[in-house]
Amino acid sequence: MAVASLILGILSIFISVIPVLGIISIVPAIMSFVFGLVAIFKKTEKNKSKAMQIAGVVLSSISIAIAIFWIFCIIFVSEIAAYFDDYDLDWDIQAERYIPIYKLNEDADLGNVVLKLESITLDYNDESVVKPQTGYKYVAYKVHIKNISNYNFNLYEPLITMLCDDGNVYGSDYNKVYSNTNLISVTIKPGEITTGIIAFEIPINTEEEEIIFPINENTYKFEVN
Repeated sequence: MAVASLILGILSIFISVIPVLGIISIVPAIMSFVFGLVAIFKKTEKNKSKAMQIAGVVLSSISIAIAIFWIFCIIFVSEIAAYFDDYDLDWDIQAERYIPIYKLNEDADLGNVVLKLESITLDYNDESVVKPQTGYKYVAYKVHIKNISNYNFNLYEPLITMLCDDGNVYGSDYNKVYSNTNLISVTIKPGEITTGIIAFEIPINTEEEEIIFPINENTYKFEVN
């Protein structure tokens, strides 16, 4: 048992210093510790050295301590990761609560502009309208933006997206529908209104739910279904 205790003790000490994987050293360490204690308290010939047993117990004790250290490290890291995951989720939820939600044909007063969306039907006989690809359809909306401030409002090509009932988000494509729309990169003078068309190519079997409209680093939602 003395020899077994020493060998297992040496094995466990080598394994224990491996980051994280050192946890598995606790198995040979416990065996070494038990064998060592049994060997120490076992009656032996008088004056016979018990160095191997003691060494096995010492090495196994160190290995167990290191393994426990790795266990606490894993628990600590897991708790920290869980905390930040919960924090990020909570932050997203809180941010979501502060996104204003409007309805179609409703004047959305955004402070310096008034924004309104209305649903329209595309005229595929119009040469400026590109037909959707097979299995898809276009849903389109007319956008009215009025500058109610006392200074020019610069509207750059907004990355407007649509959330559908299939859980996917689809982007608006200015190049395929009404290529002459004036909703792209325009300057709206005080009191002026600009009107443009936005359209989304979505699968035929899906229904639109929300349009997410960003303006000047702010985000607004319009319920469309």
